[in-house]
Amino acid sequence: MERNAIEFAQKAIARLVAFVPGFAESPGLATLRLSFATSNVEKIEECIARLGEVL
Repeated sequence: MERNAIEFAQKAIARLVAFVPGFAESPGLATLRLSFATSNVEKIEECIARLGEVL
């Protein structure tokens, strides 16, 4: 089953987590792009857990 990153993003936003669907080197609906540049480890772990709940 192929995942749709746009649908996943909409569900993630409802859990207060945002990401960019797709990736420049590998465009398509089954990819996503995460950024950790401005977050601390605790916030990253919390958001990854929220993404897991959405899956």
